[in-house]
Amino acid sequence: MTKLSNDNLNICHFRDCLLGKEDQQLLNSINIDLDQFRQHNAMELNKILKTKVNCLENNIKILLEDIINLLKLRTDGLGIEQLERPVQLITYANDISSKHKELRSKVATLEKEIAEYNYENEKLNLILQSIPTHEHHLSTLIHSINDNTYSTLLANMNISCTPAEYSSYSNQIPTSSYDIVKTERKSSFTIPKKEKKKTSDLDSEM
Repeated sequence: MTKLSNDNLNICHFRDCLLGKEDQQLLNSINIDLDQFRQHNAMELNKILKTKVNCLENNIKILLEDIINLLKLRTDGLGIEQLERPVQLITYANDISSKHKELRSKVATLEKEIAEYNYENEKLNLILQSIPTHEHHLSTLIHSINDNTYSTLLANMNISCTPAEYSSYSNQIPTSSYDIVKTERKSSFTIPKKEKKKTSDLDSEM
């Protein structure tokens, strides 16, 4: 009975040793497989990343070439040639910015002057529109002054001149003055007549 129990113990111990060894080998193989899987994944990721980087570099190169060509076209259109360094481009850009500011200030000044000229033009138009009324008023005033002057002159002539002198003087009056006198006769003014008594007195004195 004792001998069999020792054999059983040895078998159990041997089995435990085998299981432990197999477990260790299994763990080692699993670790190896994991390392290989990780390496494989890393290699695949590196390949994918390299292809993406190459594509991006190619796209960037194409974009840079397009930008440079467009920039050359723009600079040629602005009259800027032979750009060799970026500093030159920055200098030209600063010059363009300063010129743009100057032009904007000039435009603002011109717009202000145009607004002032438009205001003055409107004032002149209003004055020109009111001129005919003033001309009519002035012509009426001048005619009334002339009428009063000639009326006074004729009244003085009737008082101080004889009929013969008056007829000779009336023959010397210009046509324009005759027209004015004729116009005056059409108005309400009447030339006063000399009295016969005064004429007889003058004849007796002579």
